[in-house]
Amino acid sequence: MGNRTLAIFGAAVVLIGGAATYRLATAKVNEDNRNYEVKYSELQGWRHEPKNHSTLLLQRDPKSKALLRVSATQVVDEANPEPDIDTKALVARTVKSAVDNQPEWTTAPIGTYKTTDAEFGMIRKTNPGKTIIIAIAVRGNTTFVASLSNFGEGGKRLAEGKYEPLLAFLDSVRLVESDKWTKIHEKYEELPE
Repeated sequence: MGNRTLAIFGAAVVLIGGAATYRLATAKVNEDNRNYEVKYSELQGWRHEPKNHSTLLLQRDPKSKALLRVSATQVVDEANPEPDIDTKALVARTVKSAVDNQPEWTTAPIGTYKTTDAEFGMIRKTNPGKTIIIAIAVRGNTTFVASLSNFGEGGKRLAEGKYEPLLAFLDSVRLVESDKWTKIHEKYEELPE
C-alpha cells in the first residue's frame, strides 16, 4: 500500500469511528428494564392448534387455513441488556438476518401498525408458496411477536396486504406492566442455601 492509500484508509477509519461515536452518543436509549405481561383476545371462530412452551397462542382459521402464532420473550434483570434494540431496530435486524440467511424468501419491512397500546413493526416474508406477515413490538425487557401465515391463494392474499385478522388481533393486544418476574426472582433470593 502506498502512502496515499494509507492516508485515505486512515481518513475513512477516522470518519467511520466518528460517525459511530456520534450515533452512540445521540441514540435514544431504551432504559426501560420492566417486564410486560401480554394480554389479548383470541380470534373468534379460529380453532386452537397444538403449541409448544414458547408459544402463547396458536390458532388456525378453519376456512382460509391461515395460522396465527403469538409469542413473547422477557429478560428479568435490573437493566436492559440491549438498550439499543427497540421495535425499529429489531425489525431491521430481523429483515437483515432473513435476507442474509434465507435467500429463497423475499423479506421486507412494510411499515408500522399503531394501536391504542403499542406500535408494531411489520414485516412481509414471501416465497413462491407461502407468505408470512410478522408484527413485532419491544417494550422494556419484553419482546412480542405475532405472525399470520398461509399457503397458496391464502398466501397470495396476505402478500397483497389482506391480513385483517392479524390487525384485529393486534388491536386486542395490551402490554401491561408486570412485577410477577420480580416477585419470583425475590422469592428465590430468599430461599436458604
